[in-house]
Amino acid sequence: ALREALTSAATDTGQRAFYDTFRRLVASAHDGHGFVGMASYDGYATPPILADWVEKKLIVIQTGPDMLKPRPGDEILKIDGKPVADLWRHEEPLIAGATEQWRRYRGASLLLQGANGSEAKIDGITNAGEFYSITLMRSLGNAIAEARPKPIEELKPGIWYVDLDAGRAKMDAYNNALPNLEKAKGIVFDMRGYPNDVAMDV
Repeated sequence: ALREALTSAATDTGQRAFYDTFRRLVASAHDGHGFVGMASYDGYATPPILADWVEKKLIVIQTGPDMLKPRPGDEILKIDGKPVADLWRHEEPLIAGATEQWRRYRGASLLLQGANGSEAKIDGITNAGEFYSITLMRSLGNAIAEARPKPIEELKPGIWYVDLDAGRAKMDAYNNALPNLEKAKGIVFDMRGYPNDVAMDV
């Protein structure tokens, strides 16, 4: 992998090509902790939508306020005129990860990213089968945090939720909730993200 990367780097034209060569090298380690950043790269802005993979289709799961389209549940077919499947075939080899699930998790946002202030043309289809095209502005201020319950919450009588992502459920709150969790009919442990101290205890 190193020899291939050095050969590519020697002939890369432009910073973006060199950036992708470096990403491909790091991705070859198949380690989800791997990440390559470039200070001069202005491509991290997103449109005001959050998408995730559902049966290998890129589906809108949240949007900014007062948006008519796209809506949660819509499938994104093309981004800037390129089919999502083609974009993913190009992007996946550049994402460091031990599993396809992790690469897709990181790739869902990467496919939508671009320069701050640039336009993102989205071709989508609704659940009712209506095709549409819409142009959205990318911005560094558009990042949408996925809506989740409180870090520790009783969702329904006897059914509890515990978020194991770092920065969410705290050990003190978890210990205080243990009497209720011990009597629970069921517990949902949300393991999306990076595990916290509570995850180590569980």
